[in-house]
Amino acid sequence: MTADLTAPTTDRTIDLDPPGRSTADAGSWDRTLAILAAIVAVADLAIQPLTGLIPPLLVFGLLGLAGVAVLPRRPKVGRIGLLVVSLLGAAGGAPFALAGLAHPESPIDFVHGVTSLPLRVVVLVAAVAALRGASTGARRTRAVALGSLGGLVVVAVASSFLVGSSVVADPGDVVLRADGVTFVDGDQLAVATGERLVVDNADPFRHTFTIEDAGVDVEVPAGRTVEVPLDLQPGTYDYICAVPGHEAMTGTLVVGS
Repeated sequence: MTADLTAPTTDRTIDLDPPGRSTADAGSWDRTLAILAAIVAVADLAIQPLTGLIPPLLVFGLLGLAGVAVLPRRPKVGRIGLLVVSLLGAAGGAPFALAGLAHPESPIDFVHGVTSLPLRVVVLVAAVAALRGASTGARRTRAVALGSLGGLVVVAVASSFLVGSSVVADPGDVVLRADGVTFVDGDQLAVATGERLVVDNADPFRHTFTIEDAGVDVEVPAGRTVEVPLDLQPGTYDYICAVPGHEAMTGTLVVGS
């Protein structure tokens, strides 16, 4: 018996995607890119009125929003623009980001550090994926990034309550108050023998009291009052806040005998 080669055959298709798998198009990566880039840009701009003008972060924030606005109209231009802005922002904003990431007890500094560096890396990944026309992973990347950001915000807020405490300024103490990016009445501060120096940080972000030549570097978390241990010879010392962007916070400490 010979097979009938003229008999009709049944067409079959093979589904290469596993059941239940959803395939995202490049537009999904663009949505992920737009959402994450917008969060980074808004964080860079929102910190300006809190900490004072920080020109690099202001520029990165404005360029980031411009890239998000261009993305729907000219996707390729928007992707490349956000890629470049993210690369420059990760490099130029690293000092601010690293300083914030090291201090979860000051939530604003810490959360901005997270958006300024780790989240920028995710924006870079999303921009590259969109440019390459990747078909999967956008929703998962977006969910992991936003979930991680939310979790770290909770950690930062909890740390602000759990880590450290304020001292109470006594009537005889010399009090230096930080308000915005200035030390109030701190142009020339005099401390006599037996007096205690405390720094009152009224801001929602961190400061330091630093005398570089004398090895004094005291962290002053957001909303805390901290004693500055002084073991200095009588004389005049220049002090600063060493937080990046707070370069205007300077003064002179006169230690009496």
